[in-house]
Amino acid sequence: LRELRLDVSASWSPTPWLTFAANVPVQLREQLAVNLARQTGVGWGEVDVSSRVVVHGSGQLRPKALISVIAGVRLPTALTLLDQERRPLDMDAQLGAGAVSPQLGVAWSGFFGDRWSAMASLMGEVPFEGRYGMRMGPSAVLVGLTQFQPVRWFGVRGGVDVRGELESVVNGQTDARLAGGLGSV
Repeated sequence: LRELRLDVSASWSPTPWLTFAANVPVQLREQLAVNLARQTGVGWGEVDVSSRVVVHGSGQLRPKALISVIAGVRLPTALTLLDQERRPLDMDAQLGAGAVSPQLGVAWSGFFGDRWSAMASLMGEVPFEGRYGMRMGPSAVLVGLTQFQPVRWFGVRGGVDVRGELESVVNGQTDARLAGGLGSV
């Protein structure tokens, strides 16, 4: 499986302590099966909408740290992609699971002088049943980032992203092969 992805994101903060955000992925997914059959999916993925409430630090002029609660939902906006004979592509070639997926998490941001900052977040997601009778397992994502900003308009960011997922349910049957973890730097 190979995926190229571009995220188009927008956010709006009507107050210093409340932010609304939306993310729309544009994806190219290519699945190469064991028999060398190739399926390609291109298009919009599943939209994430969320809100963030800062519960600590928003009232300060220059806070040293912010603590936030994040709630959101992933919506099944990706179309079911079909092959040339109008049959649905395999699940791995689709641009999303086709399920409503509520999300809840916490985030911390720390500011160290004028040039350094760090961020950590932990988000949980519990999807409902989606495409092909599949309900993906509950998952958690842990992200840690550090940013150095030498000038006002330019910064360099690096970090770690770790995801773990419990077993999925396909047509009422638990499938432990669809569980696991993934990490990236």
